[in-house]
This record gives sequence, C-alpha cells and structure tokens, in this order.
Amino acid sequence: MPSMQMQPISPFPLIAPDLLSIKPETTIEIALLAALREAEIRNKELHNRVLAYCEETAKLKSAGKLVGDRLPKLLSGDEFYEEVVKFTHWQREKAAAKTQRDEGRTEPKTGVEKWEKQEVVRKAENQEQRDQYHRELSKWKEAKAAAKTNKVSFIDPQPKLRKLTSAMKKPTLKDFAIEEIEKEPEGEEFDFTGIESNKESSKEVNSSNDEDDTSNVSCD
Repeated sequence: MPSMQMQPISPFPLIAPDLLSIKPETTIEIALLAALREAEIRNKELHNRVLAYCEETAKLKSAGKLVGDRLPKLLSGDEFYEEVVKFTHWQREKAAAKTQRDEGRTEPKTGVEKWEKQEVVRKAENQEQRDQYHRELSKWKEAKAAAKTNKVSFIDPQPKLRKLTSAMKKPTLKDFAIEEIEKEPEGEEFDFTGIESNKESSKEVNSSNDEDDTSNVSCD
C-alpha cells in the first residue's frame, strides 16, 4: 500500500506583517486593522491546536501501552487486571493535568492579546482626536489673523484638545490568579515482577500449610 508522506508543521506565518505596523487615521482603517488583528489571533490559535494535537498523538504512540517484563501473562488474571486499571487511571490523571496546564497558559495569553488589540484601537482614536484638534486650531488661527487684518474684533475661544483615553494596565499572571502547578514526575513504572514473586510466596505459604496439616494427621 502507498504510504502518506508526513511533513513537519512550519512556524506560524503572519498574514500581513506590514499592515499591522501602520497607524490608522480614519475610523474605517481602525475597524479594518482590528479585524485583521483578530484574524491573526484566530489563525494562530488554530495553528497551536494542530501542534497540540500532534504532540498528544506522539505521546500516545510512545507511552500509551502497558508493557510488563515480557514474560507470558494470563490476561484474564486478577493481578494483571489490577495493573491495567492502575495504568489507565494514571493515564487519565496525566491527561487531566496536562489539560489544566494548557488552560492556565492560554488564559493569560488571550488576555494579553486582547489588551494589545485594545491598545491599537485606543492609540488610533487618540491620534484622530489630536489631528482634529490641530485642524480646528489651524482654522482658528487663520480666522484670528483675518480679523486682525480687517481690524475687527475676534472673540472666538481658542479650541482645546479633548482629554485622551489613558492606557490600561497590561495584564500579568498575578491578575489571573493562576496557581502554580507542581511538576509531575516523568512517568510511573508498572513492574510485573512483583506479581510473580507474590505467586511464589503464596506457593511457599501454601506448601508450609500443607506440611503443618500433614504433621497433625496420625498414621494409626
């Protein structure tokens, strides 16, 4: 059968890095830039999901099997069944811990990306207010100069720059109150040699009990 050629996933490329660095001057440009940045964030999130899926698949392939001491085992035996249950429970706990860590990493990252998006909009709006103020001030100066030339009174107040929107604090890990998760051990070994030793010890106990029973039997 023909086999599929697998290729590694390349790093996430920016759609339009030059467009993200421009300074918007109109409300339409602000909206378009915000939409472009949102698309970049969404594409990056999808890219990270694919990478996480590939990593999880690789882990399942490498450490998803229960291997003993390579000796014959009775698969329906109680000892082997208990080891399988323990191994399955350990796998589920490890997967749950990984999911919790991933969620803890994603939350602050999403908060920072949201803050950056708001900063782009805020700076663009403040710049638009400054430009509007300079246009009004230029017209006011021209009107004042014309009134002085014509020797007429000029009582229009000088325009003032409206209060600009101040920057919000950049979120940090402390703002999200994420508890540090202890590093889990590299793995847990399930040794089946103990099963054989338990069997041998049980045989010895049974044999000793048999000897005691025979000693109590009289041959009269």
